[in-house]
Amino acid sequence: MMTQTKNLQQLQNSINTGEPVLIYFSGENCSVCKVLKPKIEQEVSNNFPKFSMYEVKTDIHKELTSHF
Repeated sequence: MMTQTKNLQQLQNSINTGEPVLIYFSGENCSVCKVLKPKIEQEVSNNFPKFSMYEVKTDIHKELTSHF
């Protein structure tokens, strides 16, 4: 499952491990984001179990979003 994060250090630490990471950028009022999230979580979990998954709410964490 995706971990919601608001911490740049947490994401950087995960990226720097060399293990695969998926960062899902979504908007609080984005209906497409809400529909796709469970589908992406399921497919990645089933097909790529080594991936760590993080979600960044773009409208709430603008400074984190702009970093990427």
